[in-house]
Amino acid sequence: MNRRRRLTPLESAPIPSTPRQRSTTPSRTGVVRASTSTTPGGRLVRTLLDSKVEPGKQSVTWDGRDNSGQVLSSGTYFYSLSLDGQVLDKGKAVILK
Repeated sequence: MNRRRRLTPLESAPIPSTPRQRSTTPSRTGVVRASTSTTPGGRLVRTLLDSKVEPGKQSVTWDGRDNSGQVLSSGTYFYSLSLDGQVLDKGKAVILK
């Protein structure tokens, strides 16, 4: 049985309803990083979380803005969730205006 739990997106909705990725951390403490980019592995748009977290459920919300607070244009963006540098999950979020 694989005891490692993935960071799992539970909900994603296009703007004007805010895109959200809620996630669950593995059962151990570690540095979790959640970010969005313009392409998979591409230009960083926003770092949503980059800190050490305790085991248990963690929530991450993206409001469709970049790191400088600017509202982003319509398009497809990519998110990545990692624990201690290992990518555990990735996916897409769409902004529609």
